[in-house]
Amino acid sequence: DVYKRQVEELDELYIRSVVVSKLRTSVDEEDDAALKEDSGEIRLFVADAAFTICLLEAVASSKVLTKKHTLVAYLDQILDIKLVSNSKSLHERSRLVVTNSKDVRIFEQQGCVSTKVLQGHTDIVMCCAVSQCGTYAATGSKDQTVRLWDLATQTCIAASSSAKIDPTGHSGAIQSLSFSQRPSSTFHMLYSVGQDEALKSWDVAQVVGGAPMTARHSIASAHDGPIHVVAVAPNDAFVATGGKDKVVNVWNVNGKKVFKEANMKGHKRGVSALCFSPSDRIVASASNDGTIRLWSLASFSCLRTLQQEDKHPVLQCHFFNHGLQIVSSDAIGKVQVWGVATSDVIATLPLHVEKCWALAIAEDDTDTLFFSGAADGTMKVSEDFTAEEAARVRDEFTETILKEQELANALRREEFAEAFMLALRLNHPRHLRQVIVKWCAKGEEAAHDALVNTILPGLDDEYLSRLLEFTREWVTNARFCLTATFVLNALFDAFHFTKLQTLRGMKTTLEALTAYSAKHSVRMNKVLQRLSLIHI
Repeated sequence: DVYKRQVEELDELYIRSVVVSKLRTSVDEEDDAALKEDSGEIRLFVADAAFTICLLEAVASSKVLTKKHTLVAYLDQILDIKLVSNSKSLHERSRLVVTNSKDVRIFEQQGCVSTKVLQGHTDIVMCCAVSQCGTYAATGSKDQTVRLWDLATQTCIAASSSAKIDPTGHSGAIQSLSFSQRPSSTFHMLYSVGQDEALKSWDVAQVVGGAPMTARHSIASAHDGPIHVVAVAPNDAFVATGGKDKVVNVWNVNGKKVFKEANMKGHKRGVSALCFSPSDRIVASASNDGTIRLWSLASFSCLRTLQQEDKHPVLQCHFFNHGLQIVSSDAIGKVQVWGVATSDVIATLPLHVEKCWALAIAEDDTDTLFFSGAADGTMKVSEDFTAEEAARVRDEFTETILKEQELANALRREEFAEAFMLALRLNHPRHLRQVIVKWCAKGEEAAHDALVNTILPGLDDEYLSRLLEFTREWVTNARFCLTATFVLNALFDAFHFTKLQTLRGMKTTLEALTAYSAKHSVRMNKVLQRLSLIHI
């Protein structure tokens, strides 16, 4: 009964099932294996209506339950994900996950096992932030309060009050939080924005020291409408905010206060995300108009616009790979990787089926991981291979350049057989046609004999099919039909028709060749008739 009462006090949700078990250890009694209960420790598995199973442990003598693990089967909507910077590997980093709940869950392992939870808000938590040192976390909620947490103990260090109680507090739901990027013992700031159009800064260093959590500086009307996002520059010199008014405001940090530096206009709908480049004086803004704009912090002008083809709202964006790439998520669940220099999409990952609200990045010298969470209740981890793909494409391009140079050298030396094979391997029909034309100009009969007796018999089915495709392409053009006829004659002289009919796509190729050959034959007959009339 004591345990039952404690279980009922764990959560306001209904308890669906409780299973009580004791640890068992194997013992050897007279050479017979047996199980013996360990009466000193009791385990309770509690399943509730929130689709979670909690593992509770207690020592029988103390009659106190301790929550060890929680198996989370359903996360509802995932609104935010933040990673804790520590010495662990990328896959083992702790993750703060904000769901459609008053609590923030902490995942320290791969999978769906949550070991810790931040509890204290009285309404749904909307956002969270983790300090650069990984010691503190901040959460913002619909209850109009900001809470500062010690991640080591999961205890609330301090909490702000709403504007109804404290004039320095927020009067609307908190939408976004961001810590300063270079904390010290005297300067460690937290910035918050929300539905009340206000930008507020909080002195974390003083709050940790025991001071009450009141806003150090506040700007009542930072935007003309709700503010969706706040971001801090890597050097703490600037703070950027964006909101429903479609404007990106840049604020200059002077001491522990912020002053408006510039407002940047260009988006056609509200701004949903902001991020600063780690290497350049650039800030990126994502918008519901389906674009990501890159802004200069020197001229405060738009440098470049990354445009989605389907124009779905972009919900999140982050720089990575030393600022050379951007990863974004949108309203239909896609995660995309962009090249900053080219403004092109490098990779598209259809990870979710609903709005992807949350996106976080973990990267080191060798690997990059994307942590995404969406309204479909799923959290996924993806590994970035775009750097390897870019290296592969670069190597292929270099190899192609070298082979093209070899092809040019072979033509210059009139080594046509070698040039023929190089052009065929390069998959360049134009280059191959030029080789055949120059070879025939040097001696058509010798070229025909070399193809029939040496080159064509040595080709596998893949290269023979490719050569037929090139021939089909050439025969469609009256200027190149003689080259196509020359290759066809060589093919039929080199192989029996039973061999050619086994090649891939031979039927459709022959249909096209027959139709265009008949067309060219009619055209040539007409030309001969006209020449005969002129001769008469």
